[in-house]
Amino acid sequence: MLRLNTGPSCQQAAWSWGLLAGVGTHGALPLFYAAFLTVLLVHRAIRDEEKCSLKYGAAYAKYKAMVPYKIVPYVF
Repeated sequence: MLRLNTGPSCQQAAWSWGLLAGVGTHGALPLFYAAFLTVLLVHRAIRDEEKCSLKYGAAYAKYKAMVPYKIVPYVF
């Protein structure tokens, strides 16, 4: 089973660009995209886990045992 996960690299870029835009000078607006993308990807990870559990059953449970974290190792 191949799982394509581009989430963390996109999130890192979004947060970097938002922080480089200058939170002190432009307020929180540059961070809106990064926060939106983070919420979107976390929600997608949760939905994907539910769908894969239903579709693959025991094979997906074995996969989850080998890969316990969805996006950020040791965090989520």
